[in-house]
Amino acid sequence: AVLIRTLIRNNDPVVRKQTILMTAGVVAHGVGAETYMYSRIFLGLYPPPFLTITALAMAVCFAVAVVRYKMLVVTPQKEEPVALPRRFALKGGRAYLLRERRPKLVFLALAEAVRHGSTGLVITRRSPVEVREAYDLPATAIIWLTSSLGQNRLAPMPPEMLTRAVREFVAKQPTAVVALEGVEYMASYVGADRLVRCLHAVRDLATSGGGVLLVSADLTSLTEPIASMLERDYEPLELPAKEGQLVEDVFVIEGSGVLLSHASRTEEANTDPDVMAGMLTAIMDFARVSFAEGTDELRRLELGDKTVVIERSPKFILAVAVMGTARADIRDEMRIFLERAERRYGPLMAEWTGDIGEFAGLQAMTSRLFL
Repeated sequence: AVLIRTLIRNNDPVVRKQTILMTAGVVAHGVGAETYMYSRIFLGLYPPPFLTITALAMAVCFAVAVVRYKMLVVTPQKEEPVALPRRFALKGGRAYLLRERRPKLVFLALAEAVRHGSTGLVITRRSPVEVREAYDLPATAIIWLTSSLGQNRLAPMPPEMLTRAVREFVAKQPTAVVALEGVEYMASYVGADRLVRCLHAVRDLATSGGGVLLVSADLTSLTEPIASMLERDYEPLELPAKEGQLVEDVFVIEGSGVLLSHASRTEEANTDPDVMAGMLTAIMDFARVSFAEGTDELRRLELGDKTVVIERSPKFILAVAVMGTARADIRDEMRIFLERAERRYGPLMAEWTGDIGEFAGLQAMTSRLFL
């Protein structure tokens, strides 16, 4: 059913050739199996066991589809260096576990590493387009864990294909940083023992040459053998405590005053609308005055127990509300964010129609500011 659906919906010529070859293999094996059963049951014949031959033919079709049309093309590529402040203390030759229900820190940790010169590989259940846009990874190799066919897409079965992909990548780049999320997805297809062996192999491959493995998983949704292995063999990766600063809210505002995105530390939208409106009004009024004066000392606003730090680029205003005293390096993070926003969305502003939906990716981009 997956192959037929792919043939109908996917117009990529490479994917269609792969699908046709795989479909031919499945049909050949299916016809062979049906013929064998019919001969035995209805005709009373005992034909030679040719199912092995048809199974081999199906495997050959799949192998040709993968090798001939390069289903996995994961060439190591470096990202452009950016002087990001260090938030994650990664050490070569280590495997780390990030316990999170929704993968976010795993992408932020890898994004920081590749911007400091490492080469990265992402294996994820999320769409590669989404990951690239949200975490600014235009060059990093990404493999999509999915049952749909396509280039650089990897099915959960057999798990040995994942091991092979990591082996081939680290053979080219032994010190790479590999990020894996989607263990829960694989566990729904693969038996616990087989998946544990796969994760052991991936860990050994990624770390043996001095590389780093990052695994994001929600242990409460995994069976006991898998969860126990991850807790035992992987180091917990935690952010260092930041004294005196806790980012509560991030506002991205268009230069003329339109709110494009608001992200809060708490997922629930429990902020009083009047309080939010008052904060935005104060921020915009203050921004107009402070940037007109042109001095950094004025780009800070006290609102009750919060400090609002403001930075501006040609097309955007970024305001970060901090509980407590704002650290000096927060402005570095804000400037890097604005550079990314200008690079990604700046060219669109000339023809912007006012639809805030065009800036949906901004909220994901704010994730690092909360670290």
